[in-house]
Order: sequence, then structure tokens, then C-alpha cells
Amino acid sequence: MTKTVLIEGFTEKGAGYARLNSGKKITIPNSVVGDIVEVDCRSKNRKGRIVAITTPSSMRTETICEHATICGGCSWQQMDYTSLLATKQSIIEKQFKSSFPTASLAAIIPCTPPWLYRNKMEFSFAENAKKTQYLGLVMTGGSHFVFNVKKCYLAPPWFSELLTQIRQWLSHSPYDCYHIRTGTGLLRTLTL
Repeated sequence: MTKTVLIEGFTEKGAGYARLNSGKKITIPNSVVGDIVEVDCRSKNRKGRIVAITTPSSMRTETICEHATICGGCSWQQMDYTSLLATKQSIIEKQFKSSFPTASLAAIIPCTPPWLYRNKMEFSFAENAKKTQYLGLVMTGGSHFVFNVKKCYLAPPWFSELLTQIRQWLSHSPYDCYHIRTGTGLLRTLTL
């Protein structure tokens, strides 16, 4: 069942949300406030999936990462940086004002450029029932599935290069990757 909805705001985890005619609130990952989207909302857990963007928000921009729609690391990459900073500033102010009503908050200092700034990241090893091995990031939406990251724009390029080399080593390694369902496997997390 598809519906056309207006994205009204963001959840605490960064997904957009909208209300159906029934008043039911649904969460829609990869959406931006102001988007009018066609959503598949068959899920019983109040999640929707964008089928088409009917009218993009004025805050929407093209993502630079090919993993943006599945990765849990960059939930707002589809939002232009100025709007992203304003949205984060608003969230911080609301959080602080509820506990410290007289507090004065400084503005967020922009990062220029807003990429390649992380000096630490954790990557997950995973293995499925067919013994296919993965080394990368956990998919968005609270799943336990890991996908192989080709290039991550949050960290310096050498992170991605090293992941490729470790995956090559992994294909010949005697060690098993962690399997979420069985709780077995030696390799679970790689911290760079």
C-alpha cells in the first residue's frame, strides 16, 4: 500500500516522519523535512520506505556516498549542510532549554569541509548462514546486517583502503566472523 505524505519532522535517530490520514505516525528513513514522498507503508512497525520523491524539500541535496540509503552512519547526508547545522542546533537548544532554561548556547562550529573528519571508526565483521563474510558497517534501521563499505566519506581514505586489504586477508583466514544468530565466531569488531 503506497501513500503520498509530507515529511513533518525528524525522529531522535534522524529519520523523517509523517502522519497518515488516520493520524498514525510513520517513520521514513532517508527523508528530509518538507519532502513530499510516495511511501510504501505496509510495515506493521510503523516504518515506511520511499518509493518516489514527488516534491523534494528545499533542504534536500544529492548524496556523495553510494551507501547513503543503507548505511547507519550518515542519516542526514541527503540534507544540505547549512540546513543540517540549523536542524542540529535546534535539537540541541530544545534539549538544553528543557533542563537549563537560562542557558546560553553557542552556535555549532561548521566543519570545512564536512567530510573526512573522523579519526576513529568501528567496523563490524559478520558472517551469514552461507559462510559469506563481511567487514563494514551495520545497515540502518536497527538491523544486524553488515555490508561491505567500499568508501566511507566520514574517515580519511586510508580507512577504506585498509578495509579492502583486511577483506582480502579475511578470504584466506582460518578465523570465522561473528554470526549474530549463533553468537559464534572470533572476529567481531575492527577499530581504526
